Amino acid sequence: MMLIVSLYLYDSLVLLYCNEGILIPAGRKWKIQFGLREPRILGKELYLPAPHIPHRPLFRLTWQFEGDTRPAKTEDWEAIRDAPWALVLPVWSMATALFLLLPLGFFTTLGHGMLLAAISLLYVSIAAALGYLWRHRSDLRLTGRQVAKFAFEYLICPPFALNVIRTISAGRKFGEDLVSAARRTQDAGQWAATRDQLLRRLDEEIELEEAGSQRGAGMRTHRLQLMEQ
Repeated sequence: MMLIVSLYLYDSLVLLYCNEGILIPAGRKWKIQFGLREPRILGKELYLPAPHIPHRPLFRLTWQFEGDTRPAKTEDWEAIRDAPWALVLPVWSMATALFLLLPLGFFTTLGHGMLLAAISLLYVSIAAALGYLWRHRSDLRLTGRQVAKFAFEYLICPPFALNVIRTISAGRKFGEDLVSAARRTQDAGQWAATRDQLLRRLDEEIELEEAGSQRGAGMRTHRLQLMEQ
């Protein structure tokens, strides 16, 4: 059981660049979360999503410290959030098999019968999830090779399958940057808290930049723009 939990948490980890954040639905609202500033792994920040909500998608977005100069593009986040809803039942079926039925089989007198039920439910749920990924691969922006890779990983290491919603949502590419998405999806109070975190990160980058550099000037201008939003 310790190995199962460890593998699940290991696969949940996301490594983020310092200019990346995670957009997460929370009820009908949205949260912005960032990785840990320390320790860093290969220069990236470590982010661990809440282990008890594997059904929630997480969207990985970037922002430019000098301000985004690309043409403004927005995404329909409500539609994107609801896209993998059909995977919620298989994910929680897998969680039930791994964290309820399996321990009952291991540590109670229910024994082999419960172990068989756990394994059966687990692999039926994985098969259902993989079938959904294959049928809807174009809508989910997945290739056949990616689905095959998921199938190999999930059948060989079932705890990884618990993160299927997180994996496919975090792997998607979006045209909208983190600042724009946060400002559009969050209310005034949430946006103020997110902006404070953005400003702290921006201040750290400004301190590391050489005095008088063009990039430093761009970051200071962007900081003023954030303060006014």
